[in-house]
Amino acid sequence: MNRLDAVLAIGSLLDNHCSVCTVRDEFNRKYSSVTSKLDKHCKEQCPIGKKLQDYGKHLGRVMTTV
Repeated sequence: MNRLDAVLAIGSLLDNHCSVCTVRDEFNRKYSSVTSKLDKHCKEQCPIGKKLQDYGKHLGRVMTTV
């Protein structure tokens, strides 16, 4: 997977799953602006969050020489 494919896959997941996530809405209501609890949930328990982490590994810096 190249960088562009990873960016497109991440955007698709965020648009299709995270934007309509009921857990996200619940955490926002319960904890207000504390996003660390939501981040922990997404990274450790949510299968979509785990996919996002995997795609993020493909976004590493590309070193170019000029």
